[in-house]
Order: sequence, then C-alpha cells, then structure tokens
Amino acid sequence: MIQLLFGLDYWIAVILVGGLMMIYVTFGGMKATTWVQITKAILLLFGATFMAGAVLYRFGFSPEALFAKATVVHPKKVAIMEPGSLISNPLSAISLGIASCSEPPVFRIF
Repeated sequence: MIQLLFGLDYWIAVILVGGLMMIYVTFGGMKATTWVQITKAILLLFGATFMAGAVLYRFGFSPEALFAKATVVHPKKVAIMEPGSLISNPLSAISLGIASCSEPPVFRIF
C-alpha cells in the first residue's frame, strides 16, 4: 500500500515499512505489537463484514440473486458454482466436509 500511496518503488516501500516496524517493536515492545495486531484483526473483520453487507445490500440481501448475477457475468458461467478440481465426486466432497468439521477424539487418562 505504501508503494501505491506514495508512488515508491517496491523495494523502497519494503525497506521503509520493515524499518518502521523494527523501530516500533524496539520502542513499543511486544505488548504494543500485540495490540496493533488485535486492532488490525478487528479492522479487517469489520471491513470484510461491511463489504459483504454492502454487496448483499446491492442484491437486496438475497444470496440467490448475487449468485445468479455472478453466473451471468463470469466467463465460466455456471461452472463457477461447481466444486473445484480437487474434489472429483460428491461422495468425496461429503467425506472431506465431515473430516474437516469433526472434532478429534478425547483421550482420558482416568
């Protein structure tokens, strides 16, 4: 972003931001760095939620209308709504979904 905002070369922006972060951590410590990360996470979650809400607002809060428009304007048409090439059949998709969501077993000593 620094590169785009100030019109700098990429390597200059990387060195500038890296140097500023090193100075910040040196003087602010890990506590300040942690609070910066917490603030960034909150801002990112708020921004993503706002953007999702704005897009849904544009389509009358109807995911169906959003997906219908997406399939009309995308070059692949309805194919964008199909599973990716990683999953070859519906049974594999269901199996992967179950495996991804299940909790590991709890082993008790007593």
